[in-house]
Amino acid sequence: MNSGYRYCGSPEEEANRLAKQAQSFRDQDLPILRRFGLQPGQNVLDAGCGAGTVTVEIAKEISPAQVIGMDRDERLLTQAHHHASQRGITNVEFIQQDITAPNLPEARFDFVYCRFMLWAIPKRQKALHNMIQLAKPQGIVCAQEADADSRIY
Repeated sequence: MNSGYRYCGSPEEEANRLAKQAQSFRDQDLPILRRFGLQPGQNVLDAGCGAGTVTVEIAKEISPAQVIGMDRDERLLTQAHHHASQRGITNVEFIQQDITAPNLPEARFDFVYCRFMLWAIPKRQKALHNMIQLAKPQGIVCAQEADADSRIY
């Protein structure tokens, strides 16, 4: 499967890299998501969730509602299950799917989110289209990507 994304080592090394990348999420990024409308009680999709570190933080924020973490890579999803289990997070589900061809009902989520995913996939327009389709009519779609100056929006 040619995803356009390559690991930085083994799945465990990649999970560790992603966990370190997500360390800033709670203090810096979660307040931004709150400003965009993330709140407790919303059903959330985290597309391209990787090792689930950010997904778990979102699950804590929206509890008792559910967050679904979606990723193409079964090995990273194994890490995500382990991460959530270690922290006792039960309002999260991890599924192996591709956002460019999801198998989920349309208009299901209050908040659809991806973080540092779109740059890595060749079909980013299709991914964004599907993210919009998966959001409820008044739902929020939020894609967080670094720009060329390494700022995060």
